[in-house]
Amino acid sequence: MLKIDDILSDDLFSNFYSYAKQIDNIEMKPFLKANWHISVDQKKVDFGFKLRTNETENTQEKSHPSINNKLQKEIFLSLWELHKETKPLWRMTGQSLLDKKIKIQKFRAEFQMTDKGAMFKQHRHPFSQVNGAIFIYPDKSEGTIFHEPEEKIAPWQVNTGVAFKQELHSFKNDSQEKRRFTINTFVEVE
Repeated sequence: MLKIDDILSDDLFSNFYSYAKQIDNIEMKPFLKANWHISVDQKKVDFGFKLRTNETENTQEKSHPSINNKLQKEIFLSLWELHKETKPLWRMTGQSLLDKKIKIQKFRAEFQMTDKGAMFKQHRHPFSQVNGAIFIYPDKSEGTIFHEPEEKIAPWQVNTGVAFKQELHSFKNDSQEKRRFTINTFVEVE
């Protein structure tokens, strides 16, 4: 696990913080987590939206039905900017974590919303060698929880985050008043 400070430029962080604040005030049916995502590889760029209502049910959509399309287009554009802005950071971080020179094969980023009071179970990301969580909103929340070899919490501080390999981790939103927003990154390397 590697802590990273001031990951996003002020403008890009401000954009994501603003989106989170707007979305946090929209009434929605309960869910576990939802994310707007971008996937970039050597040949194509894909955008989409995924809603997880519980541990086993996912829906794959183009957008969230309760949120206006203009805002969602801005989120996707900011995810593209995030890809361009942070690609060198993830390359350097990956080299540090993996202790070797790497080439990024695929980059995926999610602007993720965790519902009030929701918890996501322990898991790994076996498909990506370098992973990250950037803390966006609210100003105070619970960071990412790592479970091996002993429990450690990457503390929540906006526009900071944590990079890690395929470590066992979980996350939760203890708040009953605010949704939790992060940007999660998944980098596949050769």
